[in-house]
Amino acid sequence: MGYTIKHNKEHPVPRETLVYGYSWVRYLLVPVLMFQVLYLYKFPNLGWTYIFITLLSIGLFIAFKYARKIKHDKENLYLVKASHEKVIPFSNIISIKKSGAKINGHRFWKLAYTDEDNKKHTIRFFSSFNHDFHDLVRKLNPEVIIWDHPHFHD
Repeated sequence: MGYTIKHNKEHPVPRETLVYGYSWVRYLLVPVLMFQVLYLYKFPNLGWTYIFITLLSIGLFIAFKYARKIKHDKENLYLVKASHEKVIPFSNIISIKKSGAKINGHRFWKLAYTDEDNKKHTIRFFSSFNHDFHDLVRKLNPEVIIWDHPHFHD
């Protein structure tokens, strides 16, 4: 299932950001890549290891460029990837749960939703959720399951 492009430049809907993605990190790689290319130009006999590290840095640059952002307004959740966005109505959200696993001392969120074909999808992301988002989802979808803690919940 691809992303749906939805543009409304005449009456833009204000959106709040849940996850910024990591697209800004790619700018940290620019000086590293420039140094690697200049060093490779000056010392062309460095071997495959240095070429592999340069290609890996270019791959990370591209991956960070297309990092996913998650935004929402009062009715929909938007998964933004590059210039494409997928619209998920709050009524299609099944659950929002905090995971049991920790990464660097932080738990990530798991959001389950159904698409137009009633296929269930899950996205995982880090966010400092506020309760305003939970209240918006509950208001439009009273059946949603929201767990703020992975072990202690209603």
